[in-house]
Amino acid sequence: MTDNGLVCALPDRSSAAEIRKYQDPLVIREVLQSARTIAIVGLSSNVLRPSYFVGFYLQRHGYRIVPVNPNEREVLGEPAYANLGEVPYAVDVVDVFRAGCSSG
Repeated sequence: MTDNGLVCALPDRSSAAEIRKYQDPLVIREVLQSARTIAIVGLSSNVLRPSYFVGFYLQRHGYRIVPVNPNEREVLGEPAYANLGEVPYAVDVVDVFRAGCSSG
């Protein structure tokens, strides 16, 4: 558990073998099949944004979504939080969307 009350599932960065474990397709499948609550950092209420489509899809398939975006009050009928530390309950997976970078 971290100082802000979040439980981190990833291992210490010193273990490359442990990090590779989380890149294994079987481990990823197991995590996704057992997850029920997914925080989506950068979830937008703009229906044209990829984050909205992903949130909509996950919600339609039975996942509880948690919008994390300081610029939103509510997305897809769920209250939005300014940051992960404000979420008052456990989250199984964090999906991160960020603005694209221009190359030049």
